This record gives sequence, C-alpha cells and structure tokens, in this order.
Amino acid sequence: MKKVIISLCLLLGLIATSTLTISCEGGKKKVPTLGKSQSAPYELLLVANKEWLKTMAGQSLSVVLNSPIEGLPQPETHFRLTTVNPQDFDGTFRLFANVIQVKIGKDYPEAKVTMIHDAFCKPQLIITIEAPNDEEFITLIRERAELILSMFDDCEITRERGLLQKHFSGKVQTEAKKQFGIGIKAPQAIDQIKSGKNF
Repeated sequence: MKKVIISLCLLLGLIATSTLTISCEGGKKKVPTLGKSQSAPYELLLVANKEWLKTMAGQSLSVVLNSPIEGLPQPETHFRLTTVNPQDFDGTFRLFANVIQVKIGKDYPEAKVTMIHDAFCKPQLIITIEAPNDEEFITLIRERAELILSMFDDCEITRERGLLQKHFSGKVQTEAKKQFGIGIKAPQAIDQIKSGKNF
C-alpha cells in the first residue's frame, strides 16, 4: 500500500511539474535572434527617394556623405555609398551595418535626427533624418553634418576594434613584443615584417 501511495505522490508531482513548465513556457516572450550585419567596412546604405536626391535638399545630404576625410594625402570619402528607394528597403538591404534614412513631409512636424542600434542585424546603426520640408531638412543637415559622420565613424572603429580582439596577426604581435616590449593587434593581412637600424 505504501508503494502505491508513494507512486501516486510521485506521479502527481510529475504532473504538477510538467503543468508548471508548460505554463511557464507559454508565458515566455520569445526575442528574435539578430543575424550578423553583412556589409563591408565603411559601407553606408542611404534610404531615400532617388528623384529627391537630385533636389537641392538631396544634394546637401550627398555633399556631406561624400565629403573627404581630413588628414589624408589624397581625397577619400568617408563611406562607399549605396542608395535605395524607401519601398525597396527590405531583405539583404536591412543587413547593412550603417544605414541612413530620410523622411520628409507633413507627417514629420519636427526636424530631428534619431538613431537606433541593432534593429535588423548586429552590429548596426540606423540614423533617421526627419523634417517637414526641404528647407528645414537643409538647415538640419548643416547643423548636424559632423555629428552624423562622427556617429558612423565611432561605430566603425568600435566594430573594427571588436574584430581585432578575435582576429589579428600573431606574427606582428610576437615581433612587436620582442622588439619593443609592447602588445599590438594588427590586422591579419599585415604579415610582412622588416627589421633594421632606425626602422
């Protein structure tokens, strides 16, 4: 009789546990796992109407995004630019690490710049520029051009630093430690080393 009672208690315990587990599972909110961003370093996707880009407002943005990086011996733009119309911003386009969206019209009463991280993939930065009309858009771009570029630059540097923590040239690191007593993580592609007096 004792065995029957113990068996019944164990069975009831298992049923209660499985019921509890099912209840908990049903209450959990599943968070979708973000895929990895697929664009190349310093590649930027501009989501804007291609006809609008021919206007004065569109040109004001293009000038900023195609401006050269200061301090280099030859002109070189901040980013390699790809443009897509808003209705086509889906699929693989959403896997770009750097995205800038333009939204102009009466639906956007205030001229402002907003940013969001990791919306469709990781790492990702999406900057949205909103304005009620072209005039306010131009004013906003003039005021915030440096800020917009620096935000994308900072994200690129952070991403590159993260990659170098995992993938770096062991040959360079070993030689730098041996010659100078310092640790340095150089890109894997740098694998040629030259030693010499005052070099």
